[in-house]
Amino acid sequence: MKRHALSAARIVGALGVLTLTFYFVDAKAALDKLANLEAKWLALGILLSVANYLVLALRWWHVADRLGAPLSPRRALADYYLAGFANQALPTGLAGAALRAVRHARRQCPNGEPVGAGKALTIVVLERLAGLAVLALAALIGAAALASSNPMLAAISGATVFGLSAVLLLVFSLAARRSSLGRAGFVTQARGALVSRGAWLHHLGISACSVVLLCLGFYCAARAGHVDVSLVRSLIVTPIILASMVIPLAIAGWGVREAAAAALFSAMGLDAASGVAVSISFGLISFAASLPGALVWLAPESRMSSES
Repeated sequence: MKRHALSAARIVGALGVLTLTFYFVDAKAALDKLANLEAKWLALGILLSVANYLVLALRWWHVADRLGAPLSPRRALADYYLAGFANQALPTGLAGAALRAVRHARRQCPNGEPVGAGKALTIVVLERLAGLAVLALAALIGAAALASSNPMLAAISGATVFGLSAVLLLVFSLAARRSSLGRAGFVTQARGALVSRGAWLHHLGISACSVVLLCLGFYCAARAGHVDVSLVRSLIVTPIILASMVIPLAIAGWGVREAAAAALFSAMGLDAASGVAVSISFGLISFAASLPGALVWLAPESRMSSES
């Protein structure tokens, strides 16, 4: 019952924030841009999302391998698509991570023993933390780039980065406290998977690549709606907008993402309605790119396992 109430709250929250955002911007202008989207830019955005799924699967594969519970690259990619679709379709930001952990837990370690729920969950948590840490760094760099030109942008960006950093610390603390290995064991595994023997450089590079691909996808969403946002500005503001989506209020960031885009576009002297239109286009690209995950969902897991 509590889970259903939380899901309902997320749906209401997404609709509420989205409605408020449309109330404060020129809704007709935003809808006009959405009615004239260029298919070629949407298609390019989807292709960039495919590349991003490959990058994310590689990051998960690397963490799993470092912790002695490897999974095949094909399996990692298929399950990441499944997770992406679940996050887009279900009213919870944890569905995708939970599905990946559950499916990985059933597989076998090199010694023949099952990976187990504890280790699989640890791997997913550490992989997500690695990505969020680099996203926070990118958002911080973006905030610093904007701060010199506009105090309002500095305030919005700084609050977003602070919120994401707080979420990172909270997730790490909760995961360490609830780990079957204890806090010290969890920290040791985190160091081995993310820091030692050059792992930090790998995660910095691969997560930075993911952020850049998302920024390029946002730029494609802007071009699809004929919104004049330069590539440089897209690289600066997209991490901040993505960081706002970590707030566990909505479904797949809907509502929160649009509000953040409207605020940032307005503070940059651009049309807030254009920011909303670009954000919605980006959301549509993200949803379309996740659809292969529905095929993974429908395919029998036993068949997928035999192909791994």
